[in-house]
Amino acid sequence: MRKLLAGLALGTLLVGSTPTHAFSFTSWWSQPAQTAVASTQVTVNEVTLEVGANFTSEVAYAVGTPVSVVEAPSCHFEGTDTIYTYEDFAVYTYQQDGANKIYIIEMFTENVATPEGATVGMTVEQVAELHGTGYTREGNLVTYSDDVANTAFYVNEYNVVTGIEIF
Repeated sequence: MRKLLAGLALGTLLVGSTPTHAFSFTSWWSQPAQTAVASTQVTVNEVTLEVGANFTSEVAYAVGTPVSVVEAPSCHFEGTDTIYTYEDFAVYTYQQDGANKIYIIEMFTENVATPEGATVGMTVEQVAELHGTGYTREGNLVTYSDDVANTAFYVNEYNVVTGIEIF
């Protein structure tokens, strides 16, 4: 009888308690939510470049003088792609309704950063402090994805970022 009364008292206590006061059956297997921040844009020379935005000739030269401009048949879209390569970054565009639309922004050096502050030369751990821990890793590619964008960090065998792509 004592065991029954003790069990009823304990059950009443647990049912009437908040999860912070009683044992939570989910707390031992649940983990904190992983965050992931994927970027859609980069700012260069006070000009914002954004995936999906028009890349006009004015914008192309406002960010600096391209080292090269290459046109090629599109691998991803109809028509022709144009790749504008600058010293520190590249912008990949495709034709849509007579306009060049940005579909990839690629960063080569520490002189261009994601809006969160990640650059070439950082470690994966430093990037995770800025972009969150909710990334996927396949070989030398660390990727953050959300409903709008993807940000990929290419890393070497020392987990140091060697290139960044926003797409």
